[in-house]
Amino acid sequence: KHPDDGPFIGAVWNWLHRRSGLSCARANLIILHLREQFYYGNYRREGTRYSQARKAAVLRRVPLILMLALAIRTHAQEPPRGLIFQPGSVPFASSHASTIVELKGGMLMAAWFGGTGEGYPDVAIWGSRASEGESPGWSAPVVLAREPAIPCWNPVLFHTKDGRLWLYYKFGPSPSTWTAARKYSDDEGKTWSASEHLPAGLIGPVRAKPLVLPDGTIVSGSSTEAYLSWAAWIERSTDDGKTWTRTGPIVPAADAIKPGASDQ
Repeated sequence: KHPDDGPFIGAVWNWLHRRSGLSCARANLIILHLREQFYYGNYRREGTRYSQARKAAVLRRVPLILMLALAIRTHAQEPPRGLIFQPGSVPFASSHASTIVELKGGMLMAAWFGGTGEGYPDVAIWGSRASEGESPGWSAPVVLAREPAIPCWNPVLFHTKDGRLWLYYKFGPSPSTWTAARKYSDDEGKTWSASEHLPAGLIGPVRAKPLVLPDGTIVSGSSTEAYLSWAAWIERSTDDGKTWTRTGPIVPAADAIKPGASDQ
């Protein structure tokens, strides 16, 4: 630190190093740039500040400095890259059907179902959050949902318009006999409500995220599998998932799916 540093530069350095996760060396480089903005070039030995005219010139550059700070903050909050967990380091042999959601502040949360293998009774919904701070990375996977002696399937993470984070998933012996369930978090996945089992016939987002419209309406693609039959449906909610309407079935014409159809 320089003895002529004001509270602004001190606060910026403290935030950069202690809160954003940047290394001390990178934080110092940014502070050196800010000092160049607030003082004559390199520091004079006597620490002389800008003239009034120079101060006015710097003030005109405040928006640019704020944009720089915002860019630094965005960069510092980038989620970590790489594997969420190393193979063999977790208590499940198989994982499948992952879902991911952006949390408030730009971090990420992922979920998947994992266990001995797909359809085994020990399969549960697992999740991990990207961590912030000086050691960014993914948290150790934890169980988000487990049903007694029955496999779980297809987690879906998404936010409703009110900001609540939802986890929808399925549980049951197979996709043709499963039941939908859900739970929510009001602290971005740190803690969760108890699981709620949905009424028979209501599936919710079966595999992919629903579309949340600007007015808050949830438009969810779902499907129902049965013996020698499989149909797609649209489920809609206008009250953040409290009640639903169902449209369908949606069944394509027999000749609708053919080679080259996507090119037409």
